[in-house]
Amino acid sequence: MAIRNVVVRMDKNALVVTKTFFKKAQVFNSPEFKELRAAMEMFPAFTVKSPAQVSGKRTYKNLTVEQMCGYIATQPDSEARLAEFDAVLTVADAKGAKYPAAKKWFFEKYPEFKKRCVSQHETDELLGKVVPMPTPEPAASNF
Repeated sequence: MAIRNVVVRMDKNALVVTKTFFKKAQVFNSPEFKELRAAMEMFPAFTVKSPAQVSGKRTYKNLTVEQMCGYIATQPDSEARLAEFDAVLTVADAKGAKYPAAKKWFFEKYPEFKKRCVSQHETDELLGKVVPMPTPEPAASNF
């Protein structure tokens, strides 16, 4: 029997398998079970491990191109940014990677979107308020 789905890590004394393979190997007498058992017989002192998920990784699986356009429309200089975003979409679509390229451009231009909170600056911009800059107080004179 060929062992294809098990990676032997001699440096860590481990047999590394994918999460899916490990789940399938739990079914008695399945091909995956037999393959893992054969590997364990060859390396009895090794432990079976499955790579851990990347912790702290944030996914945006429900983020759509329309939502990106809507967010850009709420930002300062939105017309120019929307035109730039449309150009990115056109070029990315021609290369066959419309969504990944658009998402990368979007997060490079708007990293604050990842925080998922509304800042005072954003609401003031939408309401048309001009927020005055605080003026420094004059220093007290000792003369």
